[in-house]
This record gives sequence, C-alpha cells and structure tokens, in this order.
Amino acid sequence: MEPHNYLSLLFILLSLVIAINATPLSPTASPSNPEPPQPSPSSSEQTFSYAQFFPASSSDPNPSNGGEAASQHKESSDGLSSKLHSVGAAEQKEVTDPLLLTQQLNSVSASQTKPALELSSTSKLPANPNPEVKKICDNTDYPALCLTTVVPLLHGKTGVEPVLEASVKASDEFAKTALSLVKKEQKKPGVSTKMQATLKDCKDGYDSAVENFEKTINAFAVHDVGTMRSMLSAVITFVGDCEDGFAEMQESSPLSTSAKQLTSMTSNCLAISSLMN
Repeated sequence: MEPHNYLSLLFILLSLVIAINATPLSPTASPSNPEPPQPSPSSSEQTFSYAQFFPASSSDPNPSNGGEAASQHKESSDGLSSKLHSVGAAEQKEVTDPLLLTQQLNSVSASQTKPALELSSTSKLPANPNPEVKKICDNTDYPALCLTTVVPLLHGKTGVEPVLEASVKASDEFAKTALSLVKKEQKKPGVSTKMQATLKDCKDGYDSAVENFEKTINAFAVHDVGTMRSMLSAVITFVGDCEDGFAEMQESSPLSTSAKQLTSMTSNCLAISSLMN
C-alpha cells in the first residue's frame, strides 16, 4: 500500500475518535458519583403552620406577599390567644382570689339575710315541739311565732307558766333591741327637727316598754296576773303611739318592722297569761 493511503486511513480513524468523544452523554446515564436521595420528612417531622389556613390576600397580585399575610394572621392569632388568656385569668381570679371571694360571699350573705330585728313566724320552727307547748301556743294569735320564741328558752319545761315566762323574757329582749334601733336612728346625720321630736317620743315609748316587761316579770313571780296584763297592754299602746307619730308626719316609719314584731310577741304574752289559773 502506498504511503499516502496509510495517511488517509489514519486520518479517518482519528476523525472517528474525535467524533465519538464529542458525542454528549445520554440523559439516562448515571453520574459517576451520584448523591444519595434525600428521604422525605415523615408526618411527625412536618412543621405545622397557620399559613396553610390563611392564603395571601386576593387584592395583592404578588405571590411573594403570602409570607407577609401569613405573618399578619399569625400575629392576629397570637393576639387572640393573649386576650383569651387574659379572660381566663380574670375568671380564675374570681374563684381563687381570697379577698374577692370573701367580698362575694359577704354580698350574697347580706342579700339573703333578713334584718336582725325581723323574726319570721316560721324561721327555725321546731320540727317536733312538745304537744303541751304546742297546745298553749295554738291559743295565741301567732302560734308559729310563739313556738319559735319560747321553745329555745324552755329547756324541756312544759306548762302555761314556763311558756309565759319564756314569752315575756323573749319580748323583753326584743324590746331592748328595738330601743337600740331608735337610738341609732336619732344619731343619723341630716335628721329633721320634726323627725327628731318623733324619734324622741318613740325612745320614751320603748323605754317604757322595757320597764313594763321588767314589771311583768316581777308580777309573774308573785302570780299577779292583773298587773301582768296591765303592763303588757301598755306596751302595745306605747309601740302604737310611736307608729302614729310617723303617720301624722306622713313619713314611713324606720321602726315599723320592729313595732309589728314586738306587738305580735306582746299579744302572745297576753293570750298565754289568760290561761293562768
């Protein structure tokens, strides 16, 4: 073969080598050092975000504002949580604050408690009173009031005399309490001169009522029924005169509850005294 033929063949071979080396790799070919695939995070490792519930505002055409919108919603959510926490703390204070709890209990107690001078005819009514005592009280105009006032003072005693003695003593103590109320009314600021005059008459009347109950107790000791009835009747008159004074002034009486109660108790004393031999 001629030398130039060798050169031609060599040139062809070289061209083939160059062409092969210049050919790009196939897309399916694997790299020489492939990186290992990253595992997808498990459901427990995923981060919960409020942003998925708050899409970007439709008025903002720029999708990049989605993060800002999510941030604003998160701040709103945080603010709401803070407010709810504050409300919860306030409610907790109502239960756990000793001072506040004491004030509430005092307020409820004051609203449910009757005035100290008002004795309900059925309050603390004995469940099973002695039949003899009940029979005596049934002869009065206010039998329930009779039982509630005399039973605690009898200490197991029965009979007309023990019941009458207990009723008179209870009425005497109540009259003293009513007298204290009159004195408090006199000391209130801003009381008119006319009201002061009426209260003074009431004070004198309740003073006399207390004295008459003391005289009734003394008469009871000697079985002087006549004196007892006279003293008890005068008590009702004294109390009535006090109430008439307020009526003449066309003013409501601050002592009306006490007056009515004391009159009822005294009436019971008179009724029981009529049972004495």
